Amino acid sequence: MLLMPGGSLKIGRQVLKYDDNRLFSGSDWSNTGTSHDAALFKFCVNDFQGHLGFAYNNNSILSSETLYKPGSNYRFLGYLWLTKDIVKGLNLSLIGVDEGVQDTIGTKNGVNYLKINMYHAYTFGGNLKFSDAEIPVSGLATAYFQAGNNSSGSKLNGKMLAIKAEYKIIDFLSVNVGTDYISGDNNSTDGIQSNFKKLYGTDHSFNGSMEYWKVPLTQGLLDYYGGITGKISKDLSLAGTYHIFNSEYAGKNKKGIEFGKDLGSEIDLIVNYKLNTCTTVQGGWSMYFTNNNTLISKDMMNSITVAPSIRTPQWAYVMFTVKPKFL
Repeated sequence: MLLMPGGSLKIGRQVLKYDDNRLFSGSDWSNTGTSHDAALFKFCVNDFQGHLGFAYNNNSILSSETLYKPGSNYRFLGYLWLTKDIVKGLNLSLIGVDEGVQDTIGTKNGVNYLKINMYHAYTFGGNLKFSDAEIPVSGLATAYFQAGNNSSGSKLNGKMLAIKAEYKIIDFLSVNVGTDYISGDNNSTDGIQSNFKKLYGTDHSFNGSMEYWKVPLTQGLLDYYGGITGKISKDLSLAGTYHIFNSEYAGKNKKGIEFGKDLGSEIDLIVNYKLNTCTTVQGGWSMYFTNNNTLISKDMMNSITVAPSIRTPQWAYVMFTVKPKFL
């Protein structure tokens, strides 16, 4: 719905996607994808854009507050996203998110999840992106911080930091390096959740294609990676990335077995081929090089001396994507 020049409003079920899809994405790899029942106001003037979104969930249309059964999701959501080009090639985007999460511990008159006990979890930060066709170097820096409370009332103090740089050696060959840091928690009894609370972003695009760490450890995650991308022809491209994983803190698994910070490594190879203007095919292969810390943290070892015989799990896939264009 067009409200004014540069301004529009959309109400209903819709996909929310921002920046590099870390906080909000459509999650196309999922069978169902991710969407939100929300009201979204968009405003755009020249190179400035602003989005203001609001959502509220309830199990039924009632004047009084009732249990919203999907307790892992937000009950209330409000966010503001702003982006603007600062100078040629340099873009800054900022976002602030307020999630209203149901109280999963407190009760009132023997009933859980009353609105009066709803907590608010705040995530805020932004991205600074540099990309200029005339300069062979590009980069992206990301920082997000969290405050407020989680569904059990603990204070949030998580953070997520990432930086990536890419250098184009020649027109058809480039290399990249980067690191992702997801904060961890080393004390589960202090009433503070220091590990970063993931929102509704994509899992597959970060921290390895095998998704070993799509749910990061409570002890946090560091991903150091480097890769190379080559374009064989206008329709064929190849990419390879090597990841080294660590946790921020050592820890114990559910069986009480201790593990260290070194979590192994992974290699990912991807081939993209454009069949025609609306059809592409992608093939991928990945291998994870586990160690005892990997297996212990994943609860795959019953003792420090008994480990699975398979130490290098592998995964491969082929994906066809068809995007027809209609008049």
